[in-house]
Amino acid sequence: MKISSSSELREPILRERLERGYCSRLQGFFASHNGKETGLLLHEDWSDRKSGLIYEIFVLPSFRRKGLGALLLICAEQYAIQLGCDVIRLKPHAIAQEPDNITLKNWYEKNYQPCADINEFMEKYLNSSILSIDF
Repeated sequence: MKISSSSELREPILRERLERGYCSRLQGFFASHNGKETGLLLHEDWSDRKSGLIYEIFVLPSFRRKGLGALLLICAEQYAIQLGCDVIRLKPHAIAQEPDNITLKNWYEKNYQPCADINEFMEKYLNSSILSIDF
């Protein structure tokens, strides 16, 4: 679900992450399970350059390894497509000790490739056949 402001979030760590990453191009989304907030996606809109940037995907530790990160990634890709983006980029970096940078990079490499023009970033070229998600 889209987030208009950090005050909409009850979970303190998710609220803090949203406030830390705020910029005018940022759109936040949160995931929930049984009414509990479980994860956060922060996406920067660079659609004027036909590009989206995944600023952050964060899943609360007790909800990791359950596919939530993958769903948030699909959400980011679909949102970028709706904005008219041809490519979405990210810089894999671990926020916490789990997962570490190597594990995280290996996870992204399943669908993303090294970015040709920006070191340390990865990218995925988008098409409209990605599963549709309503926002």
